Amino acid sequence: MSEETKDKQVSRKVIGIDLGTVNSCVSVMGDDGKPIVIADSEGKTTQPSVFAYNSNREPVVGRAALDQAETNRLNTIFAIKRLIGRKFNSEAVREAREKLPYKIVEAENGDAWVEVDGEPASAEEISAKVLSHMKEIAENFLGETVNKAVVTVPAHFNDAQRQATKDAGEIAGLKILNMVNEPTAAALAYGLDLLQSSEEEEDTEERIIAVFDLGGGTFDVTILGLYNGSFEVKSTNGDTYLGGEDFDLALVNHLLAIFRDQEGIDLTNDKAAMQRLKKAAKDAKHKLSDEMSAEVCVENVSSGQSGALPKDLKVTINRRELEKIFAHLLRALDAPCLEAMEDAGVSSDTIDEVVLVGGMTRMPLIKKNCERVFGKPPIDDINPDTAVADGAAVQAALIQGMLKGLSLQDVTSLAFGIEIQGGRVVTMLEKNSKLPCQYKELFTTSSPNQTSINVHVVQGEGVYSVENKSLGLFTLSDIPPAPRGAPNIEMCFEVDVDGIIHVSASDLDTGQARKIDILPTSGLDREELEKHKQENIQHRREQARRDKKNDNRENAEKAKVSQEQELRRQLREGETTAEMAKAISDAQAKLKASIFALQFKLDMEGIGYRGESRERLDRIITRARVTLEESGTLAELLTGVVEVGRASREFEDYLELV
Repeated sequence: MSEETKDKQVSRKVIGIDLGTVNSCVSVMGDDGKPIVIADSEGKTTQPSVFAYNSNREPVVGRAALDQAETNRLNTIFAIKRLIGRKFNSEAVREAREKLPYKIVEAENGDAWVEVDGEPASAEEISAKVLSHMKEIAENFLGETVNKAVVTVPAHFNDAQRQATKDAGEIAGLKILNMVNEPTAAALAYGLDLLQSSEEEEDTEERIIAVFDLGGGTFDVTILGLYNGSFEVKSTNGDTYLGGEDFDLALVNHLLAIFRDQEGIDLTNDKAAMQRLKKAAKDAKHKLSDEMSAEVCVENVSSGQSGALPKDLKVTINRRELEKIFAHLLRALDAPCLEAMEDAGVSSDTIDEVVLVGGMTRMPLIKKNCERVFGKPPIDDINPDTAVADGAAVQAALIQGMLKGLSLQDVTSLAFGIEIQGGRVVTMLEKNSKLPCQYKELFTTSSPNQTSINVHVVQGEGVYSVENKSLGLFTLSDIPPAPRGAPNIEMCFEVDVDGIIHVSASDLDTGQARKIDILPTSGLDREELEKHKQENIQHRREQARRDKKNDNRENAEKAKVSQEQELRRQLREGETTAEMAKAISDAQAKLKASIFALQFKLDMEGIGYRGESRERLDRIITRARVTLEESGTLAELLTGVVEVGRASREFEDYLELV
């Protein structure tokens, strides 16, 4: 049993996690049959999907990581969902390398990894940090250790991206019982609310629902039928590389062009300026959701330009201008919606309701565009930030048998195929096939005494294999020598409810199972996965020890402050001069000893302690020495003792890490 579970009982609850590009959310089914969105200690229900190493080389996740992003751009990782399960040389990753401030590197197997604090890290590792953070928030709320979850993914995630997400869950210490498509999860939450609020016992006809899900990094649209609590996904479509981040970038590019025209300065390669512009663009976008215009003001935005005087960017943008800036992105939302309706065999006239999900759908511009495509105003009475997590909690409750009256039938978002001669693809399973599903194919040898057969499996809609996502090379081995065409080996390709493919084979002549060697084209191997899993467990133990240590320190400091307050109270009420002199003398001796101890430790072990942290520590020591030399007041001396003590503990934490 790990240190984490010694004090906490393992929960029977299965949590639901919306692992978002920009923000993540966790929910759990309550005893009253309604999902509860779990807030952190500050009352926040969504957490930034951000990971970093701070200036003390400590790992930080969520809001703590976001807060230090502006001063630590290269070591702050966000939007990792856009890289998970992708190849370094893919078009999407090439685009990401141009947009993102941190370094993206190529792994040995060709996957896209990132560099954090000079070390390479897989997208699965970073995603696991975020999942661990959500797990911890849930555990603090439940008072129990959580080890099972339902996690949502974009409907258009391919097999590699889904498997990588599942691996991230394993690293985080979570067994992912099911991966639900994000718009389907939102529909589950909406459907549960409908069932619980409806006075009718049964629907007289099927209700057609379109879920329009535009989040921070992905876009999905799903058409579902709801009849007497049964959800049947009819079609799904979308773009895993279209979301709020792209709208932010479009506005940033507009601001760059304005500044270039006004001042003749190009800020594109100034990473500090780009970070500030992105924040200003995001703030303006949010403001324009409530107001008709927004002023963008970034002072000294060009201060990083060599030889140039600092310049300010000031511009006012209204909703009409914003619509023009976003025009190409709004058009990009149309095609997936139209294709989803066509695949489902429905039209805008036959769709009963359009449900909005994802933070971007708060924008009036997006609502207007959605109404134009579907021909009716969308429903916006559910929380777009938490609906997906709520749906994951609903699915978790269904798996556990906690809910009755609801069922779900999902579909594949992409087609599965086999590469044949000439590089062409033969489709095994069409997109929008009901899950789970399977396809069987008979294979034989093409030459005498052939002992193996290679089968290349791909995913996508392309005619040729190079146009699709390669899932792996499946090799039928140990085939007994026989004449050409004699062996009859059946391969069975099964896609489970998570949308992940599994392959098995059997010899039809003997009935025996045949060995299949799988050469995956992406993802972590078993050894890497186990290594990261153990590292995450160790990290959680170290974090628990640090938290306990910090709690002890805080309690000690509170006791000290209480003593100091009591001393000041006694002095105010008329303590004698002798007692005052003794208190000052004791404080001087304590401060002098604290300074000496810290300076000695720094001289002996602080060679590698550099940067802002060292400069801050040196300032504290200097200020304390001045207080001693100038015979400071008792309050000043006591403040110096506290400051030097904190600086000493910060340095000790640094030594523990190195």
